[in-house]
Amino acid sequence: MTDPKTEKVAGIGDDATTVSTKEKKDGDDFRDQTVVVRTANVVITLQYDGAGYETAKAPDAADLLKDAKSAAKEAVGAIGKGAKSGA
Repeated sequence: MTDPKTEKVAGIGDDATTVSTKEKKDGDDFRDQTVVVRTANVVITLQYDGAGYETAKAPDAADLLKDAKSAAKEAVGAIGKGAKSGA
């Protein structure tokens, strides 16, 4: 992995951080976006990965990160709904 970047994120759970990395393996470009979220006593690690295989272009890192944040928000929302319903 190269060029790791972390960033605190507001608006997702009680505390959230993103970790973005890229990697080149066997001539293919990989993009990894991870969101680690804490909400109450639950910790979620959500990882979105993408690759540009053979002649395909690697996916846009910003788009992957946007999707990862969206999925993390949805997961936090589902946990909140479960807590309210007593599940």
